[in-house]
Amino acid sequence: RQMCIRDSFSAVLSSLAPDETASKAAPSHPLLARARKAERSLDFTGAVKAYDEYLEKYEDPALGARLAEVLIKAGNSKRAISVLTVAFTETQEPRLKIVLGIRLAEVILVTQRDPKAARVQLELLRGMFKGTEDEAYVEDLAARMMKNVADGRYLKKKPDQPHYG
Repeated sequence: RQMCIRDSFSAVLSSLAPDETASKAAPSHPLLARARKAERSLDFTGAVKAYDEYLEKYEDPALGARLAEVLIKAGNSKRAISVLTVAFTETQEPRLKIVLGIRLAEVILVTQRDPKAARVQLELLRGMFKGTEDEAYVEDLAARMMKNVADGRYLKKKPDQPHYG
């Protein structure tokens, strides 16, 4: 079974920014603990507030990406794109940059219904990693995203017609 982009995004992100239970060497910041607790409780407003407070003090592209995901769940895709763009720009770690770039293209495509802007983002990413050891990784994630698009994964289903009998 192929892993979808979201699974890939989550796997890479969690390996680069594990949650507080995964890291025993460095205790979690109280704001991050509050954000994660709010997120688990589906209190997206509280989670956004806690992540925002943390990111005002510390630069952390992986947590910026986490904030973007919470914003998407909260229905604020416009700000999520902004936050993802900043995280993508700030990160120096190649694998995280690739995952953030692909996710940014995906969010632009799905929420703004702008295939041209999504394509520009993909081409930017391809250009950044052309000829590097990560070129194949970019192509793999881009192909997975395009397959999801071709399969109609992002299309909303038609509601079932009520059957009156």
